Order: sequence, then structure tokens, then C-alpha cells
Amino acid sequence: MVRSSVVLVVFLGACASDDGVSWRLPCGGTQYNDGAAEPTYLYAWEYDDGGHILSEVLTDTAGGIGATSTWEWDGDANTRFEWVAAGLTYFHVYEYQDGRIVSETYGEMPDLGNRYQETWRWADGELDRLDRDFAIRTDQVELYEDTDGGFSYTRCEAGAGARCPRHRVTGADYRGDFAHWTVYEIDAEDDGDPDYRYERSFDAHDLLLTMDIYWNTAGELEHWVHMEHEREPDGTALGFTYQDLTAPRSYAIVNDFKCR
Repeated sequence: MVRSSVVLVVFLGACASDDGVSWRLPCGGTQYNDGAAEPTYLYAWEYDDGGHILSEVLTDTAGGIGATSTWEWDGDANTRFEWVAAGLTYFHVYEYQDGRIVSETYGEMPDLGNRYQETWRWADGELDRLDRDFAIRTDQVELYEDTDGGFSYTRCEAGAGARCPRHRVTGADYRGDFAHWTVYEIDAEDDGDPDYRYERSFDAHDLLLTMDIYWNTAGELEHWVHMEHEREPDGTALGFTYQDLTAPRSYAIVNDFKCR
């Protein structure tokens, strides 16, 4: 599914093979901040029989719920995602036709002014354009084109003088396999000098191993964040590490497969 923005959510669940889950799924995790010996947060995950994640609950060590995420599925297609925390609710609703996404609705409660409706327009089996209509903000249009090793697209706001930042993607096809992009750059001025750069690597199971984030500061890309998954040879996720290289600060999640 083509996404109109870089999604940096870390999914700790496993994917499923045609015959069901092909590796162990963690039912929980423990987060340790900045190398601490005592845990900071606890995670609990639930899945359906096909290995699709259904819920994630984040709690502190006293049992207080920090955030809850839920997913709904139609086969392998994600039809709804909802995140609830600190009195806020964010949700995405997706609609499909003939196996292709045709619309996405984003909402929030209370309304913070970011609600939008996206419409995906297809022509002869290829994505032609994407229209994003905000509730109170300027509308946006995305136009796609192929590049060597991937594709690029511009995201233009409506109105005279509006900017059209260029997004360059390597290792993916906007017609279908967008999930395994390896390099994603955002070039606000479309001058060949990216403002942000994201790099990812995958293992033999096509599972995410690492992600690195670079931001352009003073005319040069600076390495800001490194994220890394630890997995067994069969793809089972053992844990996850996040490092902020500018602070520095970090946290590590150790997965649990023996939840009560």
C-alpha cells in the first residue's frame, strides 16, 4: 500500500506466511530507558490467527495505561488503526477496491485541526494521483513518477506560490510493493539537497532490521537516530533498540514469549 508520508511506527509483531505464522510472536515486552537496570514501560500485544497484530497496550510499572493501539483487518488489508493516549484519540480508516486502496480518512478527538480525507486515483492499473482534503487546512495533491531504482513524487499545496516538496523513494514501487523501501528522502525545495533522509535494511525474511534517520543541519545531513531489531535466524523478534545520537539517549525493548 502506498503511503503518503513516512510512517515511523515500529511494529514488533511478526508477519504471516501463506500457511500461518512462520515464527514466534512476542506477547509482551519490557522497555529499559538509557541503560537502566529497572524497566520503565511494559508492552502487551495480541494477534489474530494469521499473525496480524490486533492490539498493543503500553503501561508503566505501576500498571497505569500509557497508550493503547488497535488494528482491524480484512484479510491482509488493514482497514482501521486507532491510537488512544492522554485523552487523545487518533484513527485512520482505509477503503479498498479490487485490492487497491482508494481512500483514507484520518480523524482525531478532540479535533486539533488535522483531519483529512485522501482519495487515491488509479488509471489503467497505475496510481495517477492522490488528493488530500483537509478539514480546515490547505488541500494537497501528490503526483508520481518512476525513477531509476524506485520512484518520486511531489506533494503540492493548492494555491499560488505554494511549495511542492519532492519525495524520493528507493527500493519500492508505488504501484504495489511500497513496504520494503530502503531509502526515503524529503527535499523541501526540490533542489537535489534533501532535508531528511531515512535508510532501512531488511533480513532474509524481508523483516525490518535497521533504520537510520538523517536531518539536514547547516547544509549537511547529520545522523540523528539509529534503530535496530534483534532477531533469531527464523525471524523471531527478540528485541528492539532506539538510539538518539544527538542527546544522547536510548531505550531498549526486550520481548517476552511466555506471558501469563
